[in-house]
Amino acid sequence: MKLAKKYLITVIAFVVIIGFLDTNSVWNRLEIRKVNDSLRHEIQVYKERSQRDSLRLDELRNNPDAIIHVAREQYFMKRPGEDIYIIK
Repeated sequence: MKLAKKYLITVIAFVVIIGFLDTNSVWNRLEIRKVNDSLRHEIQVYKERSQRDSLRLDELRNNPDAIIHVAREQYFMKRPGEDIYIIK
């Protein structure tokens, strides 16, 4: 019975050290995995945004009407003789 207690205490100490106290513990690995998943999701969001912006840039380079549309809506540019009314 004495020997079983020694082994039990040793196993419990091993689990505590490996599970929580070590720099490569299971706890740290789970937190690193969570951060890694978050960063992978953020990378995916930025890739999708980059693709969308690249398509928009190609449209602006090849379509003069798209340039006029952006100039009028975002920068409130107008043609001579036109009046612009901004309603908020």
